[in-house]
Amino acid sequence: MNRFLLHQVRRLIARAGRCVTLRMPEQQPVACKAVIKPLMYKNKMYLDNEITSDGEVDSGCFLYLGPPEYRLDMASGTEICCASETYIVVRAEVIFWQDDPVYVWAIVRPVIEEGTYVRDGNLR
Repeated sequence: MNRFLLHQVRRLIARAGRCVTLRMPEQQPVACKAVIKPLMYKNKMYLDNEITSDGEVDSGCFLYLGPPEYRLDMASGTEICCASETYIVVRAEVIFWQDDPVYVWAIVRPVIEEGTYVRDGNLR
């Protein structure tokens, strides 16, 4: 992968992503573009979850793909807001090509109300 392809991945996230606001603890909110989509499994281990018409399993989780400038992997408790939805980051990692960060991926769960979110299918 060369620098051109690194730039293309970042550009694709910027073009295909939604406007989101990242609220990281002890930092000012930051606006950026990110892709957020339902995380679906095609694995029979998840039989307690709802199976969709195409045979995938809805886990209640979402996949976040965003710019590498915002290190969600280093900010526990980060919330992601877009439109009327709010998500909390469960796990995040930065994907690197050699020494260059390409993007951040995260598993996020919807916040039901202020301070309450879904974890492992249960309200907390």
